[in-house]
Amino acid sequence: MHKPHNGLAPSAPDVYEFSLEDEDAKVFLRPGGASTVSPLSQYIQTEHQHAGLFSMTQDPVRKKRKRCGVCGPCMRTENCSTCNSCVNRKVAHQICKLRKCEELKKKRVTWQDFKRL
Repeated sequence: MHKPHNGLAPSAPDVYEFSLEDEDAKVFLRPGGASTVSPLSQYIQTEHQHAGLFSMTQDPVRKKRKRCGVCGPCMRTENCSTCNSCVNRKVAHQICKLRKCEELKKKRVTWQDFKRL
């Protein structure tokens, strides 16, 4: 189908047009405008916000721990090539057991642990 010279395509037979001046248009339009959120879901959303449930669903961004660079394992430059991590290096992608930083061996302190102290 080609386009007419005036730039407008003919209207499809299943498209209905009406003007806003017609009385029938009031049936389709509400005075407040269209709402995309149902009242029930809006109520649930506000209740969850008041209860603090939305803030719990977001995971906090964790900082990646880095090597200290001053301990014995950090100063070591070569892998031992005998430990389990060195043998499975292509598969496991783990650092040599002899080169693992002492700070990274310690358990990470979380806010829950800090609050208990």
